[in-house]
Amino acid sequence: MEYFAVSYNREIKAKKIEAVLCDFLGENNIRGKIILDLGCGSGHIAEYFAQHNEVIAADVMDQVTTQKKDGFTFKNITAGILPFEDNSFDIVIFNHVMYCMQDQYRQLKDIYRILKKTGICYLATANRYFPVEGFTRLPFIHYLPNRLFRTLSKSIKKSEADLFPLGYHKIIHLIKKAGFSFHEYTGKIIRNPEKYHSEYRVPFHLPVPNCISPTVVFILRK
Repeated sequence: MEYFAVSYNREIKAKKIEAVLCDFLGENNIRGKIILDLGCGSGHIAEYFAQHNEVIAADVMDQVTTQKKDGFTFKNITAGILPFEDNSFDIVIFNHVMYCMQDQYRQLKDIYRILKKTGICYLATANRYFPVEGFTRLPFIHYLPNRLFRTLSKSIKKSEADLFPLGYHKIIHLIKKAGFSFHEYTGKIIRNPEKYHSEYRVPFHLPVPNCISPTVVFILRK
């Protein structure tokens, strides 16, 4: 069974996450934290943060391909309640995983539960309002009825993964419903891609509203 465990450019993605976290926390680097990489995929992002932090990498199946997996703890989880105690983590990294979860609200509520009172969650996810679907790379396919879209995306990607695209305003609604306050980084990253190690460059520096960005990025806080 194949899912989306991407292994290329993972260090760049990790640096992007770190840049956002550092900016929000007002720190120069992320050190001495207890971190959960939820939906860790290949494990390369967990590996990056494990250099200076205690990291648990969790996923529904083990697709870890990094050679330094001894630096972090891998936890095989199910799609149900997360097997972690309340108030356990300083940081939860939830990077492009929400798109693959059916009950996204319940997952956000569970992240809220396991974060420490001063903890934060890095959330990045695809935005249904962007006209090109991120996994198939096809325009408008994710505008089809959900069941038809999932059937076509599985056929095209030769994958068993279900996809559940959300639009920008629905994402914000679920964040608030789960009890989080949030700070959005989507626009900051678009305007200053070098600072945040973003590969996405807007042609001719055109203004792009947050609501139609291909990826939206938030820091969530209790």
